[in-house]
Amino acid sequence: MKEFSKYILDEFGRLIVAKGFMRKRRGLFFRRLNDEMTAALSLQTRSYGGSYVDITPYYQVYWEPVEQIFCLGTGRQYRYLDQPTLSQIRIVVSENGLGASLFWKEVAEPAKLEGLVEKFCSDFERETAALADPAKILEFFCSELKYGGGRLEQYLSVLVWKKRSLSLDNELVEVDKELKTRPNVIAFPGFLQKLRESSELTSLLKRAYD
Repeated sequence: MKEFSKYILDEFGRLIVAKGFMRKRRGLFFRRLNDEMTAALSLQTRSYGGSYVDITPYYQVYWEPVEQIFCLGTGRQYRYLDQPTLSQIRIVVSENGLGASLFWKEVAEPAKLEGLVEKFCSDFERETAALADPAKILEFFCSELKYGGGRLEQYLSVLVWKKRSLSLDNELVEVDKELKTRPNVIAFPGFLQKLRESSELTSLLKRAYD
């Protein structure tokens, strides 16, 4: 990351933290939604030929128990705020459609920074609330099953958490039907088997009832 990009992100960070957000790392700011979910604002930069930097906001939701289950089944190490459950990009445009989120060369215009921070933060609650609806999360992954890329495992992780159980017989029938239309999608028995053998999953589901 170029120095000016770092500087811009740090300036955004200073203003966003002042709005009551916590900072996980450069460009990632978050608030707790509830006992299970964290909402975040991720700012991504793109540098164009060294002439200017563009800032793009992503609104994100991390459904922590679901991500923990996903990691247990895939053998990955779970890290807080490492992989969002859902993420939504929002392109920033000005009235004329140009330059709303561009910062030229070494000039960080304070008024422009403050205006963007105000917009990002004012949109935050609405954008993340829409992403955090459990039914919509399940619907999203169900609709994306045919594309593979971990969506199947995410879908199963949501089901396990919602049911607090690995008893998914009825749901697996529907999944099997979907997979038959996409034979190139990796099958999931190994994922469920890892979950069945996981003492950590047993503890996680037990805590949900305590």
